[in-house]
Amino acid sequence: MLNRSLNSRIFMISIGAAVAIIAITLSSIMQDRTRSLQWSENHSHNIARTMAEHTARSLDAVDLTLRSIKEQAERDRRSTPRSEQEIITGFENYIASFPQIRGLILTDKNGIIRYTERKKSMGMDVHDRGYFTNHKDNADLGLLIGKPLKGRTTGKWFFSTSRRILDNTGEFDGITMALVTQSYFAKVYEATEIEQNISLAYTSLDGTIFATSPGFSDDRSDVAGQIVNLEITNPDNGSFTGSPFSNAAPRIISYVKVPGTSIYMVSSIPVDTALASWHDRTLYLALQVGAALLVLAWLTFIASRHFNKREEAESKLSEIFHIAPEALIIINGDGTIQRFNEGAERIFGYEPHEIEGKHFDLLMPEGLRKAHEIYVHNFKASKQNHLNMDRRDDILGRRKDGTEFPAAVSVSKLDSKAQTIFTVILHDITDRRQAEEDLRNALVNAEQANQSKSEFLATMSHELRTPLNAILGFSDVLMNQYFGPPGAGKYKEYAKDIHSSGAHLLELVNDLLDISTIESGKKMLSKNDIDLAEIINDCAWTVSKSCKDKNINLTISIPDELLSVYADKMAIRQILLNLLSNSVKFTPNGGTISMSADTVENGVNIKTTDTGIGIDPKYLAELFNPYSRAESKPYTAVEGWGLGLSISKALVELHEGSITINSAPDKGTTIDIFIPQ
Repeated sequence: MLNRSLNSRIFMISIGAAVAIIAITLSSIMQDRTRSLQWSENHSHNIARTMAEHTARSLDAVDLTLRSIKEQAERDRRSTPRSEQEIITGFENYIASFPQIRGLILTDKNGIIRYTERKKSMGMDVHDRGYFTNHKDNADLGLLIGKPLKGRTTGKWFFSTSRRILDNTGEFDGITMALVTQSYFAKVYEATEIEQNISLAYTSLDGTIFATSPGFSDDRSDVAGQIVNLEITNPDNGSFTGSPFSNAAPRIISYVKVPGTSIYMVSSIPVDTALASWHDRTLYLALQVGAALLVLAWLTFIASRHFNKREEAESKLSEIFHIAPEALIIINGDGTIQRFNEGAERIFGYEPHEIEGKHFDLLMPEGLRKAHEIYVHNFKASKQNHLNMDRRDDILGRRKDGTEFPAAVSVSKLDSKAQTIFTVILHDITDRRQAEEDLRNALVNAEQANQSKSEFLATMSHELRTPLNAILGFSDVLMNQYFGPPGAGKYKEYAKDIHSSGAHLLELVNDLLDISTIESGKKMLSKNDIDLAEIINDCAWTVSKSCKDKNINLTISIPDELLSVYADKMAIRQILLNLLSNSVKFTPNGGTISMSADTVENGVNIKTTDTGIGIDPKYLAELFNPYSRAESKPYTAVEGWGLGLSISKALVELHEGSITINSAPDKGTTIDIFIPQ
């Protein structure tokens, strides 16, 4: 009977440990699966939101074009109309400016195309097309976005955007319509660095697909089909898991409504793809747990066969107990620690002889001991024999050195006539918590980066529009000779303004191309031995007129023994010219600017100092970020992209050099550049 009782105890302890390991493992696996799906859902939704914002801006440009054509057409009806060639030339200019527009038409009230850049379509009857009948039969619908159609002459898919035109009495007098090609959006998808397993589509509530990313659906030959099971539960955005097409594999589908339209941006990720890494981790964990369970099963088998050899069985159990990777602690009913394995030694820092016989409270923070005592008392009195506490955030362990750590704990209870035994399996989950925190921080950083990109795009739109508006406005004055024949009035002044705006626009485009080339890793240097003094003097001469206009004192200090530098001449000139130009911009009238160069160990140091407005030190870290341009960067809060310092820093680093900035508000700015020999 004694041997049978001993065998039963060993068996129960083994079962309790196995159940605890399996319970903790299953819980960890399911939590990991939930996190993987949630991350993929957030990622898919962020992509859908970004592309929806891009689409809204693209359609705004199309609508602006249609409004302009509508106003010009209605103005033609009230005054001397323009010639056919003038109208067609205007259409061609619009199409050249906006790549999303494939064609433009202007019809009369009977649906006959009167004007279009495609001469073979002139006179075509479109009175039966939806984009014509909807405007004809209804009051002003504003911007009307039609369903995808295949062109009668080109055979290519497009969807229409149209506006109603009125005659002098306010009656319907035709429409103006822009053909928006779906291939434009497909090219945008190809140009955007999005993972290959993410599919994108534009669709309406009835499931009509307007455009898709390449490979959106392998069994579809056009974009005029239907997405089935589009579960729109929120009118603006949302996510769900389902199959976008009949008999299709399940996907995580996110949708965001394009502002001002009834079109939705749909982004989807295959569930299998979202869970791919989870499957790998689960398999690895399963192998580990399987190995642990095999070891535990082996122990139980040996103990059951040799239950009459109590000492041998205890020896085997002790061996397994100590080699277990987790912390295993055996505690009696009053909380006294009886056994303490090697895993527990590694986690808590106690050797067995230091902790065995002591109360379990030593292994937890003092502030949690009272609550733990009540918790154990209730568990001991309950009918439960297993307790999994890995989901609680308040489980903390206390090491020998007093440090605390988060833990996942599973407790098994073994009641016998003599006493109650608790088996505690404990994991130090510090790394897991840190990984979760890192993931959250990564998501925040990704959202901040996305916001910075969006703000940069908004700035880009404004900066490009300003010189373009000036060019269009002044050229309109010249073209229509508002002030008489050429040579009279202010034509020369306006021509100068057009040239100035064009030069500014070219400067913006060059900066944008420079930063794009650098960020893509395609910028190549052509290094030679160059005369640095010559380049510095040349840059000083370039900004000298601007300094003279602002009464700024510019001084250049170059020692006679300044060595030549092995570098790219054009890149060094661009760096120095950017620094001097910035100093001129932000130095008030009557200020001073100095640039000096000195030979130092292993290279040359170039210093630029000004008495400008200065920069708050808390903004210096963001100063070189090309996509951060706001009040937080007063050093770039003037016209332009604000890319000069970003380009300069990148070019310096391509030379394996360094750039540092020291500045304070109203104290001026000093920039040091080191170029190695």
